[in-house]
Parts: sequence; structure tokens; C-alpha cells
Amino acid sequence: MFDNLRKSGSSMIIWILFGILIAGFVISFGPQSVGSSQGCQSSGRMTVLKIGGRTLDDASWRFAYGLARGGEGERAREIAALDQLVRRELLASEADRRGLRVADGLIDHVITAGEVHYGGRVIPAKGAFYDEEGKGVFNYQQFKRFVFQRMNMSVAGYKRQQTREILATTMERILRGSVAVSIEEARARYIAENTTVAFDAVRFEPTEYADALRITDADLDRYVAAHEAEVKATYVEASWKGKKQVRVRRVFVAATPPPPTGAAPTIDPARAKLDAARAEIAAGKKTFAQVASALDADEGFRNKGGDWGWYDEAAMTLPEPALNDAVKALTEPNAVSPVVVAGAGFYLLQVSDRRAGDLTFDQVKRDLAEKLARPAWGQEAARRAALLALETAKAANKSLKDLYPSEQTGAITSTSVDVPTAWMQAGGSGGSAAPAGSAAPAAGSAAPAAGAPAVPAAQPAPPAPVAPAAVEALPAIGPVALKVDSFPALARFGNRTMVGESAELAKAVFEDLTDGALGEKVYEVKTGAIGAAPVYVIVQVSHKQLADEKEFQKDASKYVGELAAQRGEEYLRDWLKMRCKALVAKNEVQPRRELLTVDTGEGKLALVPWDPCARL
Repeated sequence: MFDNLRKSGSSMIIWILFGILIAGFVISFGPQSVGSSQGCQSSGRMTVLKIGGRTLDDASWRFAYGLARGGEGERAREIAALDQLVRRELLASEADRRGLRVADGLIDHVITAGEVHYGGRVIPAKGAFYDEEGKGVFNYQQFKRFVFQRMNMSVAGYKRQQTREILATTMERILRGSVAVSIEEARARYIAENTTVAFDAVRFEPTEYADALRITDADLDRYVAAHEAEVKATYVEASWKGKKQVRVRRVFVAATPPPPTGAAPTIDPARAKLDAARAEIAAGKKTFAQVASALDADEGFRNKGGDWGWYDEAAMTLPEPALNDAVKALTEPNAVSPVVVAGAGFYLLQVSDRRAGDLTFDQVKRDLAEKLARPAWGQEAARRAALLALETAKAANKSLKDLYPSEQTGAITSTSVDVPTAWMQAGGSGGSAAPAGSAAPAAGSAAPAAGAPAVPAAQPAPPAPVAPAAVEALPAIGPVALKVDSFPALARFGNRTMVGESAELAKAVFEDLTDGALGEKVYEVKTGAIGAAPVYVIVQVSHKQLADEKEFQKDASKYVGELAAQRGEEYLRDWLKMRCKALVAKNEVQPRRELLTVDTGEGKLALVPWDPCARL
């Protein structure tokens, strides 16, 4: 008998232990576990999120996850649920602090009305709570089944979640409604949104003027003398030790496109042109720099006489291997390479200078100075050119389109004839030569470069603006093409315009200038590029349509309400971000780690980056 009892007892113990193991497995790894594909967990009190001293358990998680829509994939939905819980608790906790309460009767009313409060929204749920797919009456059993199947919770648990949601929604409305708006503010906004302006503009890009500068060694020596400390600060001795460098010049001409029909010529005319130029250099008729200034396809290289700068002889970094090989073969002083086929055309190359050893500051100061001087001089040249153009327009008493011939191309007008400006010295260039055939005008003046189309003869010569005494002289400059851009009628959008961002420009065109009026000044405009120098702009209003204030008066309350709603939403967003960031800074937003853990597929786990404040 005792043997039978022992055997039956052992069997019972085994079955009990086996049952416990199964239950533990189901709780830990079943579809109700946190982070599973179902996004739920058991009804135990497992902490999912700690925020601002409040602890949210698995019931809050099941509710949020059951209604979350975070895009494709389980992880996106889990992140969306976490985001929503953070938002809810920020608002509901503030409601608690203010003593707000939600009556049970209100919860019952919301449920029987077929509504679900979630994320500040009221979600229609009659299709789930009502008979006949939402067209009948509230069905308690159907509602109860929805809560259990969707969120794995009881009706009482669901009501607790709705209490927090309604507190959060109420607090949202209070914060939105706390913003006051006057009728004068609404009127100003109406006028801004319903006043449209079309205008013409001429832009003066500092980078274009910088590229067009014809900087000589004398210019660079002058810059070093005036900015020696600034230039020396860029010299790093270690970077210039043990150098063996060559200074390269180039002439590049693009290959001639093949004819549409018939056989192409045996020798490309572009190549023949370089062969002839090479012969002229060899005969001493022209210097390499003169040929580059006349023939190179790139205006920037023409302005520099083909100077391509210094390169380490042991590690040439020209854009094509054939070019590097050609330079290495030039061992004689000032030797010129044969025509090199590379890229989209043909090159002539020359090594114009060499240097070796530990290079001192004095040896490289011009290289360093040009990196500083070119953008600074380009900025000042663009500013002075804009001032001159404005004075020219005022003196001529003509529209910008009349001064700069153009043709209509869709909504934007662009010039069909380039109108160049050439910048001369301001008070002497320290050795820079003005373009051939032109005299050096006074500071701030501009004149066409040799061979370039001139400004219309009917245009009177304006008085040149006086450059500030503190501004140093500028080098000579090659032609810079100006054009008129014509922009269609648009309403105001803050300080942004079609040519860039400028509070002064936006105020001028939308508030101050009338039809046909020329802007009174040169405007500095930001183009959006980080660290980019401002672009200088002159403008002329071509058409302005003023807002009709009588229309505003007809429905002023509507416009006041729209502005109040917009500002209320902005205030709510700022309030949420400020509160959230304050809690994060104190480490008071702590999600359950498993919710942000993913399997990398290599047997390793990794945390998903999550910013609780990013989507508020």
C-alpha cells in the first residue's frame, strides 16, 4: 500500500511540475508576451514604462499597442505605442496636477456612444460596439468581446485606460485654448496671406565673382601684408615637411561633337586648335598663360591663365591618370606637353614652377592667402557690383527688364543676352592689370571686359558708389553675366521669397513697394546653404494685388478662430517637447528594455534608437 502511495504521489508531483513549466512557458513566450508579434502580455503587473514618477503596467501597453498604427512591421507599431503613452502621460499628469477628474458617467457615455479616446483623437467604434455593423444599438457583449480580443483586458481595465485618455484630451484642449488672438493679429495675417506680389530680381552671387577674379601674385602679397596674422594662423608646419611639388598650368578644350550625318573629320578641330597653340608657344609668339586665357573652356581657368595650382610630385591628383603621367614626363623647365586626350576633350599641360624640402611659411603664404582672399574679395566685389547696378537703374529711370534684355520662358524670365560686369581696382590693385582695352574706373565701378557685349548705349553713366575706406582694393575681374529673374505673383510666406530668405526684402516687396517700384537698397539674402555667404539682390515690383479688407470684415470671427487654432497647436507642440525634454534630461523616461531590443540575425541583440520627444 505504501508503495502504491509513493508511486501515485510521485506521479502527481511530476504532473504538477510539468504544468508549472507549461504555464511559465506560455506566460513568457506566448502571443501575450511583451515584444511578441501580438504586442500584449499577461495580466500581471509588469512595468512597461516609467515616466515622471508614474509607472505604467502591461494593461496600458496592451491598450496602446492594440490601437497603435506605426507603419509596417511589429517594431514600428511598438514604437508608435510607446510614443503615444509618453504623450498621454505628459498631458494626463498635468491634468492630475491641476485637479481635473473624469466621472464614471462620462466614461459610460463615451462607450455607449461608440467612441474610443486615443492619442487626442476620438475614434468612431460603432462598427465594433453596435449591432448591424454600427447601424443598430449599443451591444454590451459585443463591446466586451472587442475589448478582450483586441486588448486582452476586462471592461474595468479598459475604463481605467479611457480615463487617462480623456484626461489627456481635456488637457490638450485647455492648452490649445489658452492662446489669445486679437482681431488686429487676424487682420494682419489675412492681409499677408491675400496680398500677392510679382517681382523681378537681379542676383549678384559672391561665388561667381570670386571665380572671375584675376588674382596676381602682387595681389596675394598685398593681402598677406594686410592680413599676415590671419594667414599665418592657417599654416601648419608639419603639413609642409619633405615636400616635392610642381605647379601645373593647363589649357583644356572640349572635343567637337560628331556631326549628325556624314563622316567625322580625321582630326578633331579642337585638337587641331591646341596643336596650333602649342606651336605658337614653342615659337615664343605667345606664353602658355596667354593661350590658356584665350582658349580654356572654363572661365575660372581663363581668368587664372590656366593655373591649376601646386601638386605633390610623388602623388599627383589630377582628374585623369593620363594627365598625371603627362605632368611627370615634363622634366625640363617650362616644357609643354603634347596634346593629351582625357575626359571630354584635349589638354595642354605645363610645369611652371617647382619647389622641394620643408616648405616655410614664406614659400606657401600665397597658396594660403588665396584660400582666404578669393572668397572675401568675391563677396566684396558682388556687393559693390550690386550697389553699382542699383545706382545705374535709378539713374536710367528704366525697369530692370529694359536694362537687361530678356525673353520670356514660362513663369520665369531669364536673360537671352549676357550682360557682363568687370570689376577693376578700388584705389589701385597693387599690381593687378585691368582687362585689355579698358581703363581702371573709380572704386565700386564696373565695365565690360574686352570683347564682351556692352551695356546698352542708352544707359547713362551713374555716379559710382563710394566704397568704405576700410575696404581694401580688389583685383581685376573677368566678365560676370547678370540676368533678370521674373517671379510670378505669390503670397507672403514669412521672410522667405523666391530668391532666398531676407526679412528686409520680404517687407520691401510685400509692404513698402508699389507697382513698378524699384527697391531702395541692395538686399542681403540667405540662400539656405549652411555657412554660405549671403547673395546680394536688387528687385523691382512688377505687379502687386492688395488684399480686400472688406472680405475680412465679412467673416472676421472665422479668421480669428483659424489663427487661434494654429497658434494653439504650435503652443501645445512646444509645451509637450519642453516637458518631455525636461524629463529625459532627468532620466525620468525609461521604457522596458525588451520593447527596444531586436535580434540582429547573428545571435546578437541590439537596442533600437528611440527619442521619446521626437514625434511630439
